[in-house]
Amino acid sequence: MPSAISLDRGLHRGLVDGLYLEAMLMADEARTYFDGDGVKEDGLDDPLRRVAFACESLKVTTRLMHVIAWLLSQRAWQRGEIGDVDLSDEKYRLGHASQSDPLLIAGFPFAARALIDASHELYDRVARLQDRLDRMTISLAMPVANPRAPCRIGSTPPFEASASRPPGRCPAQFAANRDEPPIYRRYGTGADARIWSRPAR
Repeated sequence: MPSAISLDRGLHRGLVDGLYLEAMLMADEARTYFDGDGVKEDGLDDPLRRVAFACESLKVTTRLMHVIAWLLSQRAWQRGEIGDVDLSDEKYRLGHASQSDPLLIAGFPFAARALIDASHELYDRVARLQDRLDRMTISLAMPVANPRAPCRIGSTPPFEASASRPPGRCPAQFAANRDEPPIYRRYGTGADARIWSRPAR
């Protein structure tokens, strides 16, 4: 991504494997409940309630499938089947899942509400993990300033070295140090001459 590039591979593997096992068990439990006879026994005989129930069961399935697909992509990255750059592709990221309506599911049987809430919680955990991996990647990609790099402001030429200032340092980098003596430098000749001075405190 490299979304997992900055995370220890052993820790990353443990997180992904644990979440994958949890997601597969939950998917099997959801399939058994929503496709089984338990729905009829829970009193969902009203046609409208059954339609709403079917929609929520589809949301649960979609939520879990997005989680499993993301975890499979992470496992493929671990095995080297997906490169760091490829893993940042949108098709390998966690897919969008619709939220359930709390007022609608409030009238569902306890088993259904428990599965819906559990799928939400698992999806949110995976989403937070993806966000954290993204932040780690961005922080690693940020360039680190080199304090000894030459100053490149406008067309000002490189500054000369002195006893109180290492070579290549920009005068602004010493603005906070008022204990240094005044330093004067002249560059160029005629109208193009440049003079810089930093007077003492």
